[in-house]
Amino acid sequence: MRKLILFFSFLVFFTSGILSQSDTVSITEGNEVNLCGKIVIVDALWMNNGSVKADISVLEQMNSKPVTGGYGTGDEITISSEPGCTYFVFSIMKNGSNGVKGSVILSKTPPESHLGIRKDEIIMEDQGSYSFGVHSWHISSIRNEGGVVTAYMTVTQNTGIIETITLVKGDLLWIDSKLYKAEIIEARSEFIKTDPEKIYEPLPGRIVLKAVKEYLPEK
Repeated sequence: MRKLILFFSFLVFFTSGILSQSDTVSITEGNEVNLCGKIVIVDALWMNNGSVKADISVLEQMNSKPVTGGYGTGDEITISSEPGCTYFVFSIMKNGSNGVKGSVILSKTPPESHLGIRKDEIIMEDQGSYSFGVHSWHISSIRNEGGVVTAYMTVTQNTGIIETITLVKGDLLWIDSKLYKAEIIEARSEFIKTDPEKIYEPLPGRIVLKAVKEYLPEK
């Protein structure tokens, strides 16, 4: 009898675990999951009027005609007409260089209001460290290499390195799901000391990032 009770307790625990997992689904950009008997694909992330959007396709089966939409955080998406198959876009996350894969979390619970960063300009200095959301950015060096000023940076989460980035002017960066373009990258300035009585402080290297309001990824 004791063994039977333990078995049913385990069965209830295991079943509830499956149900709780289906309440929240994470999909990496470019990947797919099977949900409510459909194939759900996150095709790409893009920017519209300064906000990140996700193209999400719902297919009856692979190679069938998709039902596609551009969704933002908090939007509702119905996977099928079956009960329990309506989800909310809980979050859209992307941090790092433009080639890094973002992710979308679908949940049966709508997200709380989250403003995130809304800066139209971000300035980072050589050797500086900056925190945005759960990620930390560190500028290890900015150097002039053969006439091209290059910045070297790392993105970490909980001290673990997520990505190492080599950045030049014109490159795109995702920071806390907001897209920026490197408008200015300057190496440390060098002064010619003309007055021995004057103390010269060279300016540190810096990166000036400008927010990108509209962006569609290349096919």
